[in-house]
Amino acid sequence: MTINIQQLLHGTVAEVFDGESVKWRELACDSHVHGLLLSAEEGVDARIRRAELRASHDWFDARILDLDVGVTLFAYGDSEVEKAIEIRELAHLILACFRGEGQITYRPNLIRRRSVPTLTVETEGRRWSLRRSTCTYTGL
Repeated sequence: MTINIQQLLHGTVAEVFDGESVKWRELACDSHVHGLLLSAEEGVDARIRRAELRASHDWFDARILDLDVGVTLFAYGDSEVEKAIEIRELAHLILACFRGEGQITYRPNLIRRRSVPTLTVETEGRRWSLRRSTCTYTGL
């Protein structure tokens, strides 16, 4: 049975962000990738926060556009339940960022002139540490 990734993505996002002041619209992606641009109209500091959530059959990606940090998760196989869990975890991570949860730290970069941000968020029983090109997460 083929999994409808677009329907799974839309259904999971609607479930997680239900009752939140978050808007989303479809992203233009490749034919095998489905994505949403999410935006929270009011953050803790009254700024509009933006994030992307993309999904394909084998990988799922969340990017916090304001900080240029993100995470990619892989779920090989044909289990719709496993794929929904991965999408749900990333959606909860984005929701926590929109709510202003987490801590942002900056470290100097030798090659670039600007500091590199690291976003650390605890949500849904995991501690996420997102950077520009790497991410780590552990269970709490």
